[in-house]
Amino acid sequence: MLLGQFSIKPTVTLQHNWSPIFRGERVTLRCEIHGGGGTEWTYEWRPTSRYSETFSESRTITADSDSYSCRGRTNYEQTQWSDSFSLTVGEFMVIKHFIKQYSVDLLVFVFSSIAEKPRANLTAEETIIPAGGSITLTCSVPSSAGWKFGWFRQESMYQTAQLIRINEPDGFIRVSEEGIYSCRGGRGDPVFYTESSNKVSVRKTGEFSFCSPLKQKVISDLLNGGVSFFET
Repeated sequence: MLLGQFSIKPTVTLQHNWSPIFRGERVTLRCEIHGGGGTEWTYEWRPTSRYSETFSESRTITADSDSYSCRGRTNYEQTQWSDSFSLTVGEFMVIKHFIKQYSVDLLVFVFSSIAEKPRANLTAEETIIPAGGSITLTCSVPSSAGWKFGWFRQESMYQTAQLIRINEPDGFIRVSEEGIYSCRGGRGDPVFYTESSNKVSVRKTGEFSFCSPLKQKVISDLLNGGVSFFET
């Protein structure tokens, strides 16, 4: 059956509200048909560099530098192909939209990019736990959002880190046990994980009180693979 060409051109959008997107992360693209769409429609997807078909309004891909376009169709008609949508690796991509406001054309620039796998960052308000008290540890992923955090603790630098908390949405925990702490972020489905954070050594009041701030810095650097030098 010869299908009629529909004048509507769909739009490919990214179905996530976080940025940037990291290389290897699973993301979902959505084919939006303005004034159309619905259960009676099927959707055809076309990677620019390698043609293939699926029949879903959404398509989940591994973030790379390919370009994607889509179109919708019913038993009697089909839309045009959308403009190509790209997730650009290693550089910024500029998407231009024209909008009308007070009869003035405005040009809006939206930036999207793919970056390398990030590393979580762990900070502590203090590294000495007061008697009978606790301290706050904070885990973050710089310049991005949408993460939940897993927390790890090890008794010493020679032992394996054990997972103590999972899927914590707030990015911070309070701890009352001494040990060596680290964290990592995760987001998406399937979960995309950051690199593990730096390690922070936490002690209770009275433990290693003979350590000067400089020696404590050396211990921290040794835990995280850095090098420190004593000043003479």
